[in-house]
Amino acid sequence: MELKKWVKLKHGRAKALAIFLKVPPSFVSKIVNGDKPVPFEHMAPIEAFTDRQVTRKEMLPNSWQVVWPELAQAQATPAQPAIETVAQAQAALHEATVEIKQAAEELRKKDAPWDGVTERRKLNAPIDRLGFALPAVLVKGV
Repeated sequence: MELKKWVKLKHGRAKALAIFLKVPPSFVSKIVNGDKPVPFEHMAPIEAFTDRQVTRKEMLPNSWQVVWPELAQAQATPAQPAIETVAQAQAALHEATVEIKQAAEELRKKDAPWDGVTERRKLNAPIDRLGFALPAVLVKGV
């Protein structure tokens, strides 16, 4: 089944999928409407979330054998548990990737150069005519 059909079958599926994938609902909307292709790292989790109603083969019909050769082997010899294990492993890999990206973003925020605006608000520092926070030694009356 196409992802678009699956989402339209029941209200709230797009939002639930966005929460599961830990992406904004607008990103899922763009994927569903065909404005953006489904990223490879989201295909296995989508397949698992939809209980295989939407498969990786359907999301990538022309080249799924190249990306997932284990699916081609599984098709030759039916082994449903093996496919589920691969889907679970890829879902776990996706979760780990998202966690690593979030941790890297937090580190970037900690190591980000001083942007002035946020720090000025925190300190309620006086501002010179160019918009820079003045050091306390330059402010009259301090």
